[in-house]
Amino acid sequence: MRIDSDATIDARMPDLFAMVRLRGAAYLTPVGNADCGDIVEGLPGLAYAAAEIYGLEARVKRLVYRKACRPGTLCVDRGKLCVLGFYNNLEVVRVADFIAPPPAAATFASAVQRSLGIYRHRWGDAIIRRLMLALMGSSVIYLDELAPRSEYCHRQFCVGARGNTRTDKFGQVHAFELAAG
Repeated sequence: MRIDSDATIDARMPDLFAMVRLRGAAYLTPVGNADCGDIVEGLPGLAYAAAEIYGLEARVKRLVYRKACRPGTLCVDRGKLCVLGFYNNLEVVRVADFIAPPPAAATFASAVQRSLGIYRHRWGDAIIRRLMLALMGSSVIYLDELAPRSEYCHRQFCVGARGNTRTDKFGQVHAFELAAG
């Protein structure tokens, strides 16, 4: 388990390790998100190529989409390639799955290392881990499934029982929508 030092959980928590183990999940995260544009450049292709070798293309396809925006909204990523992922400011991971991953995930991990995309495009660890989990066929569970009355906050962003909010520098609270997960 890892939680950032600037994150908080406001509620009593069940034993997250036991709950993850009981549900047969490999990963627990507070909430999903998506990375779009330059920060994912080339990454979906590497995941798809690894999946294709083993007939697992559908596992990657369901995580990749082109950004559509609502009319009248500010949208800098319109039409750009996006990959569904999750925030990893809080995570519970079954480490054994990553030590000896199945062949498709291992092929993808090697391709990521060889490509240097982590340095060239700033691919993040969360999005790489999300694609790895998909290639492994591992299940991911979200914090609100285990603790529906909890509220998880990272800096000024909170997700939980009271909805999704962001507090601005003036102390005003604003609602926001999350990427589809």
